[in-house]
Amino acid sequence: MARQRRREFPGKTEHSMTLDEIRAQIDETDRMIRGLFEKRMGLVSLVAKVKAETSDRIYKPEREKTVIEMQSAGMPADLLLPYRGFLRSVMRVSREYQYGKMQNSEEPGGETEVSVSFRVRADDLHVLLGMIRDFGYSVKECRIEGEKKESCGVYAAARLVLAKTENTGADTFRPMLYALSEESEDFQLL
Repeated sequence: MARQRRREFPGKTEHSMTLDEIRAQIDETDRMIRGLFEKRMGLVSLVAKVKAETSDRIYKPEREKTVIEMQSAGMPADLLLPYRGFLRSVMRVSREYQYGKMQNSEEPGGETEVSVSFRVRADDLHVLLGMIRDFGYSVKECRIEGEKKESCGVYAAARLVLAKTENTGADTFRPMLYALSEESEDFQLL
């Protein structure tokens, strides 16, 4: 079991801070996280460049699993699950950014909807749906056409109609399709 660490609050104890003081500390922490995020994404951009030059895959689930386990070591028990979720989110955003860097981002034709089909591990379907949302698309229709148990897990076949939203960026179409094709199997644009 992970050892519970005492959380430090400069010049104050946890119980003597006002709500405004706590929020000020959160705001300062968020500013620090922003700087670290910008640094991380700069490094992710370099990773995308190397992967493009070497034709390496962006999504490497075993590497992500190893990193999450390594970075989670020693995390207090009450923060372990939220921290792992945070790391998975950061990794997903990093992959999406890499996909955008590796693809020509010019959006064709201005379509407002696109239909796709693919197979994915049933446990990972929510990840792809989140990725679609992050690229600014909504799922207008979703049909899961069955699950099939295979040697490496249970797979679901999905057919989706994706629609632009007011959050859809001008240059997200191809990176989104590329991301879906890389993180699923039998991907088809219908």
